[in-house]
Amino acid sequence: MDPVKAGETRRDMLKRAEEDNAAIAICHHSGFGRVVQESGKRYWQAL
Repeated sequence: MDPVKAGETRRDMLKRAEEDNAAIAICHHSGFGRVVQESGKRYWQAL
């Protein structure tokens, strides 16, 4: 696995999820949630 490409892909996916206000499930957080941005930082918001 290319760690640089993996990081780029992860950032792109989280940005798209935030822009689409999509409910998603990711392995490091339990349940579904949304990526939200506040003060220039992205946060996980559980549903």
